[in-house]
Amino acid sequence: MLGGYRYVQSHMIAAPATPAGIQANQLLTEDEKNFIDLPRSSFFLTKEHVLLG
Repeated sequence: MLGGYRYVQSHMIAAPATPAGIQANQLLTEDEKNFIDLPRSSFFLTKEHVLLG
């Protein structure tokens, strides 16, 4: 399963740099202006770390 996770993770990182990813991001940004108060909103990405102990 770990190999599958790395496969998905690498594609999630690479996808926004593709022409389709760039276009999708532009469309999303334009659509967000219709229902999100962008100047008063924050955005962040996180990475989950699972600790077993």
